[in-house]
Amino acid sequence: MRLRELGRPVAPAELVPVNQRRVGEEILLTSPFGDWAFVTEAELGALRQGALERGSELWNKLATRRLVRSELDLAEAVAGFWRRRRFVEHGPSHHLVVVTRRGGAPAASEPARETPADMTASTAEQVVDFALRSTSPELTLALAGGEPLAAMPVVRHLVDHALEKNRAYGKALELVLLTGLAGIADADLDFVVARRMRIVARLDATLFAPGGGAEREAARTLFARDVARVHERYRGLGLDPALYHVEVELVAPPTAWVAGAASGAALVDALAALGCRSFALAPPEGLDPRGGYLDFHRAALERALGLGLAGSGPRERHAALFLRQILLGEAPSEVAIRSPAASAVGTLAYDCDGRIYTSDTGRRLRDRGDDFFQLGDVAVTRYRELMTHETVRALLFASIREAQPDCAACPYAPYCGVEPEQSYALQGSIFGRMRESFACALHKGLQDWLFAALGRGDAAVRAVLEAWSKPEVRAHFVHSSVAS
Repeated sequence: MRLRELGRPVAPAELVPVNQRRVGEEILLTSPFGDWAFVTEAELGALRQGALERGSELWNKLATRRLVRSELDLAEAVAGFWRRRRFVEHGPSHHLVVVTRRGGAPAASEPARETPADMTASTAEQVVDFALRSTSPELTLALAGGEPLAAMPVVRHLVDHALEKNRAYGKALELVLLTGLAGIADADLDFVVARRMRIVARLDATLFAPGGGAEREAARTLFARDVARVHERYRGLGLDPALYHVEVELVAPPTAWVAGAASGAALVDALAALGCRSFALAPPEGLDPRGGYLDFHRAALERALGLGLAGSGPRERHAALFLRQILLGEAPSEVAIRSPAASAVGTLAYDCDGRIYTSDTGRRLRDRGDDFFQLGDVAVTRYRELMTHETVRALLFASIREAQPDCAACPYAPYCGVEPEQSYALQGSIFGRMRESFACALHKGLQDWLFAALGRGDAAVRAVLEAWSKPEVRAHFVHSSVAS
C-alpha cells in the first residue's frame, strides 16, 4: 500500500483535543484540562475516522468525562486548569534547611570545601528571617542534614526563632524533621513533640531487606522501637494514629531491585509490620532507566494495594500525588512533579553556610563542585533579587511540560513534571531529553500502573485509590496562621 492511499485521521469536530496511550487492553485519552477516559481499539478507530454521533454510546461516555466540546463547561475547565497550577501565585512554600553535615555519609566524590559542619545560630536566624519573607501564606521548614539529631542545639534555636518570628508574620507554619530517627534521645523527642514537629524518617531501603546479619537486625529493632516511642507519644496526645505517624522516605539501593517484584512486596510487608501508614520510595540518582527498578516499585504498589483491599496497609506518597491530580484535579502539594517546576518559586534549599539554592537537588550539586543553582546568600541577598534571578526564569521556561516536545504529546502531561535540576545533573541540560530520562520513565511507569488499576472497573480497588488520593489534613502540626 502506498502512503497516499492511507487515510489521514480526521478528529471529530466535537472531540476535545486529546493525547492517547495504550494502557492494558484499552486506550487512555486525556485532555489538556486533565480529564480522561478509556476507549476500545474499535472506538479509537471510529474517532480517527471522525465518527462521533450525538447520543451514541461513545458520545455519552466521552461527554460524561468532559471530552465533548458542546458538553464542556469551558469556564469550569479553565478554572480547573489554573487550580492545578495555583502554586505559581504564592511563592516558595517549602524550605529545606541543612543544619549539619554531620551524621550522614558524604558522596565519595565530594571535594574539600570551606562549608562548616554545623549551621551557626546566627545563620539559622537569617535563614528563618529570609524564608518568612516568602509571599506564600503557608510555609514548611524542613530541617535536614546529615543527621539533624547530631546538631540539636541549632535545631532548637532555629525552631524557637521561627515560632517567635512567625507571631508577626502569621503564616501557616509547619516544622518537619528529616531524620534517621533511630536512637533519638528522650530530651530531643520531648522537644520535637512539644514543638509539634512532623517526623519524616529518611532511610536506605536496605534496612528492610531480609537478612543482613546481626548488625542490620539490630538497626531494624532500634528503628522499630523509636517509631513505637513516637506513636505512643501521639496516642498520649489523643491524636488519630491514621493521620499522625512517622512518615518514611526510602531510597532504594542498587541491590533492591535485583530481586524485582519479590523485594518490592517484602519491603511493604516490613513497613506494614512497623505500623507505617505512609511511605515514599525513590531510586538513587543516576539510575539507568533500562534497569528493573520499575518492577520493584510497581510490586510495592501492588502489595500496598492488596493490603489496602484487606483493610489496612501503607500508601505510597508518589502514587498519592499523581492520584490527587488524576482523581481530584488538585495542584500537587509536593514540589517534585510540578509544571512549571517548583525551583525557587515553590521551594528553596539552604546549606549550612547560608547559601541559597533553587532546590535540594540543586544544592546537592555543590558536592560535585557545581554551584550552577546557587541564587544567593541569606546574609546579603534580598528576596526580590532572588525571585527575579535569571536562573529562576530559565528554570521556569525549561520546565513547562507543554513546551517540551515529547511531553506535549504525552497523555500524562496534565499530571506530571520533571525537575530541571535533575535533568541538568543527569543529562547536562535543564530541558532534558525525556526519552532518555529516568524520571520520565518512572513517572510514566507509575501512571501506567495507576491508570491500569483505575481501568479495571473494580469498585474496591477504586475505593482504595481514592483513599490514597485524599490529602492528610493534620492540623496539629500546623502552627496558627493568626498573627498575635
